[in-house]
Amino acid sequence: MCFVFFIVFCAIDYYSEDGFEGMITQWIIYWIFGLISLVLLNFISFYKVYKMIKIKE
Repeated sequence: MCFVFFIVFCAIDYYSEDGFEGMITQWIIYWIFGLISLVLLNFISFYKVYKMIKIKE
């Protein structure tokens, strides 16, 4: 099912972003935002664990 969604998304993206150049730019932006959110969520998670350990001590 995910593969079908990916193919449909790529087809719609290809037509709406004027070909592959727009798609590549959009994918780069998606990767940048994905990496930022990953780092931010990991930082928040580590901070919560740090606070919990500090409270228990």
